[in-house]
Formats: sequence, structure tokens, C-alpha cells
Amino acid sequence: MLKKYLLYGIFGCLLVLVGCNKDEEEITSPSYADRNWFVIPDKPGEFNQLVYKIYAETGVPIFVSDTLGEEYYAKDAEGNPILRTEKFNLSYVMFGSTEDDRQGSTHYIVQSSDTPAMLKAAELIRNRVLPHVPKVGEALPKCYFLVDSLNENANLILPWSQLPCRIENKPLYVAMKGVVVGQLCDILQMTDEEIDLWCGRVIASKLVSWMLNGNMNMDLVKWYAITNEGTRDAYYNKAYASTASEYNFDVYKDMGMLGWYVDIPDVRATYTQEDDLIEYVARVYAYRGCEQEFLDRYADYDKVLRKFQMMQGFVNTFEEWWDLK
Repeated sequence: MLKKYLLYGIFGCLLVLVGCNKDEEEITSPSYADRNWFVIPDKPGEFNQLVYKIYAETGVPIFVSDTLGEEYYAKDAEGNPILRTEKFNLSYVMFGSTEDDRQGSTHYIVQSSDTPAMLKAAELIRNRVLPHVPKVGEALPKCYFLVDSLNENANLILPWSQLPCRIENKPLYVAMKGVVVGQLCDILQMTDEEIDLWCGRVIASKLVSWMLNGNMNMDLVKWYAITNEGTRDAYYNKAYASTASEYNFDVYKDMGMLGWYVDIPDVRATYTQEDDLIEYVARVYAYRGCEQEFLDRYADYDKVLRKFQMMQGFVNTFEEWWDLK
């Protein structure tokens, strides 16, 4: 009898062990995996085939809709399917605020319906942007989202008040889910020089993010210092009413910036540091091989020339780091 009870005990222990192993297997081996929304499917249509080919060759997805996809999730009480929709949310961030460097700034898009503009933008990204983008790593965009126009509602902070301001048709915005690339409404009419700058800014989008992610801190401090020479206050991300002395400054000579961020009768606003970096990186690529043209154009602006020459070195460092030479 004791022997029989002993066998029962051993058998029970084995069942417990098997049950534990089964539970452990279920915990470590999920029954499903999250869907990858950034896969470009093979679908008919000239544009669909182009972006599918780009994705197959490079792994970089290009979208023209903020709806990345839908999937069946469950059924309601009446048996109707419930679909989950994945959207390209410009305001999505993993931590912190959804606002960018300008207090209260919010971005809005107008999606494109112009197929020739979409085709040209995608071809430019394939031929003139992706060769300068790392194949892997943090400087590789999760995707490019092409839009007709990208607009910003911002509050410009003046010494005594806030001025609501709408900035129309911005070139790009770096969001958590990818790079939003604008100006498709203009791309078919752009000059060669404007196309060069458009491509340069798209290249610059994630390159600058990499620079700002702690990779070139000491170099950037010296670069920003050129802009702020001659002032006790930083020039970056400032708004000046028409009554302020800075409103009448020469933005190239006095600040070493390549334009005003906002330039309207009542107020002028300067770039953020990120904006300024993007504009200079764009020029490095736009003038590559014909740098003397840039030097001649801005020969009277010492700050611009020094910042451009330093930025050439920064871009070379980036390309060597990611083996893009």
C-alpha cells in the first residue's frame, strides 16, 4: 500500500512539473506577434509599384496616407467585425510633451492627391536622398510620409504678449513615427536649385536628429556660439516686434542664419537651433561639388561662411561614422 501511495505521489509531482513547464512556455512564447505597419505591400498602381520597389530594395517605407493600415480586432455583440486602424500621428511621442521647441506649436498636414507629384517626390528620395542615409541605426528614418503641405500653428512669444501665427507649407517635420516631407504642392514647379534644397533638407532631417542626440555636443556648442557672437542673449527661437531693434537686423550678417523663420510686417522670428542645423546641412548637400558658388554668394557674411565650413566638417564626420563615403 505504501508503495502505491509513493507512486501516486511521484506521478502527481510529475504532473505539477509538466504544468509548470507548460505555463512557462506560454509566458515566454506568445501566441501572436504585433503587426508591422511599416511593410509596403505589393499592390497595383504606378505609385504603389514604385514605393514597393523602393521598399524591397532599401527597406525604407514611403507613405502618402496617414492611415498606415487596418486589421481585424474582434467582433461586437451583434457579430460585426471591429477593425483597429493604425494612424501616422504627428503628435505621438513616447515620453514628454507633444509640443515642439516653439511653445504651443502644433502641426497639421494636407494629404496629397497629385500622383505625378508623389511619383517625383518618391523618385527624388530614392535617387538623391537614400544614398546619403545609413542603411541601419538611429539615423535611418522609420518612414517618409509625403504630404501636399505641412502647416504649423504657433504662439510667438514676445516680451509682453503672445502672437498666434500660422506658418504655411513647411518643408518637413521629424515626428516619432517618421519624417513628414511637405511641399508636394510645389514640387512639379520647383527650379533645380529648389529641388537641391528640398533633397538636402530631407537628408538633413535624421542627420540632425543624430547630431542632437549627444553625438556632437561639444562641436555644436562652438557652432551655436558663432550665431550668438555680439549679443548677451541667444538669437535662437526669438520673436521680435517691429519696434525692436533686432527686427531690423541683417539676419545673415548679424545672426549667421539663412533667413527668418517668420517674416511678417508685425514680427520676425528666428530659427530654433534644429532649424538652423537643417538649413546648413541642406546647403552642404545642395552645394556639394560646387561649394565656391556658396562661398561667392555669401562672401559678405562672415558668420555664414564660418558656419558653413564647420558644417562641412560635421557632415563628413557623420558620413565617416556611418560609412557613407
